[in-house]
Amino acid sequence: LTFARVCGLLNRLFEKTSRGAYEQYAFAALLQTAVEGWDAGVRVETKNLNATDKSSRSAGDVQVMTGPRIIDAYEVTANDWSSKLSGAARTIKDHDLSRIHIVPDVAEAFSEVIEKLQTDSADISVLPITTACYLLVSVLTREKREDALRRMYELLDRYQTDVAVVNGFVEALMEKT
Repeated sequence: LTFARVCGLLNRLFEKTSRGAYEQYAFAALLQTAVEGWDAGVRVETKNLNATDKSSRSAGDVQVMTGPRIIDAYEVTANDWSSKLSGAARTIKDHDLSRIHIVPDVAEAFSEVIEKLQTDSADISVLPITTACYLLVSVLTREKREDALRRMYELLDRYQTDVAVVNGFVEALMEKT
């Protein structure tokens, strides 16, 4: 479970059609594993793939929580990330957050991202899903990477209904790199 092998697995998964399941649940599983060493009571929650933020009363697809309080919210999206800007400030206010994070499938050149973000007074970060996941993989030990992959399987199995997506994950795990 080297950095290169886990990132290679993620690349293969992100190339498959999953309606965003691989991206959301990979990110949630890696983040959950990374925060496990933080203060007791800090956890990561994610929602059903088809649930809206409004219907689930969440600030984003993935949230870092302590007790009932949201510490950070991440919106994982395959859509144009800038479409999320209009509601970001409201989400920050409604959930008493200091910032929000947008994790898109892809983003244009970083200089263009920063230019768009500078027009907004809210503290919004944008990191492409691959970059965000690679960073999280890099901070995990091999043992913790195994935990994250196990957690990803559990999230895929629990929060989305397409058995082919779960099977695709298992098949990707068994592929030789």
